[in-house]
Amino acid sequence: MILDNFTSHLGIKIVEVREGYAKGHMEIKDYHFNLHNTCHGGAIFSFADSIFAAASNSYSDIRAVALEANIQFFKPVKNGILIGEAKENFITDKIGSYTINIFQDNTLIALFNGIVYRKKI
Repeated sequence: MILDNFTSHLGIKIVEVREGYAKGHMEIKDYHFNLHNTCHGGAIFSFADSIFAAASNSYSDIRAVALEANIQFFKPVKNGILIGEAKENFITDKIGSYTINIFQDNTLIALFNGIVYRKKI
């Protein structure tokens, strides 16, 4: 499943979506690297944000847009595959909260939290 052109451009694949949940992966390529020869934080943030979008827009009658998002980086990433998993913390008619864990080789490398505004369509 591909959400948008930017997600596709970064090589992000969304592999599972159900209400309040999404999972995806991204292979780190040379074009993801920063000047320290590690994966750019913006690439990791964009990966987490795409999974966040998939989970928060997983309801058939709701459209969700980000109000706030933050990320904590725990380990640098040089190459390989990132796995991301988004889980819904809570929702109301108007607001949703999500946590996205980013792993490499079963090690947590980043933690992303986001809040969305929800609107019925």
